[in-house]
Amino acid sequence: MRRKDREITDTAQIMEIWKKCRVCRLAMADGPRPYVVPMNFGVEEQDGQFTIYLHCAPEGRRLSILERRPAVCVEADCEYSPIESNTPCRYSCTFASIIGEGKAEILQAHEEKAHGLSVIMEHQAGKSFSFSPAQTGMVAVIRIRLQLVTAKRRA
Repeated sequence: MRRKDREITDTAQIMEIWKKCRVCRLAMADGPRPYVVPMNFGVEEQDGQFTIYLHCAPEGRRLSILERRPAVCVEADCEYSPIESNTPCRYSCTFASIIGEGKAEILQAHEEKAHGLSVIMEHQAGKSFSFSPAQTGMVAVIRIRLQLVTAKRRA
């Protein structure tokens, strides 16, 4: 990271940023072309390891890409506020952002999918839900265990 003065390495602070974000961008490689899609998500942390859960329709471009090339990058950001100046080149913005790299897994087992959906709903709605096999059978759930995470903040 070029701006070490903005880098965040504390797991608790990184988790606080994740919690403020509602949408992440999932970046994939579709052959020679990049493909990025914004998605609602849920996140959990265990022993400093962040895991992201996403859900989508059970078929489509993103799943087809992930089946062939599961290496992904995710990005999330929040805490925006303009920083004004008398000089145009000095205008800026406060922010907090996270970038993570990992391998996407398309979950198959009801229990794993139900857990992933529960993490998403807790993150998005702040509520716990249970999911039946019929409900988990209607969606695809993607788990990404992030192997590399960088975070930064400009206050």
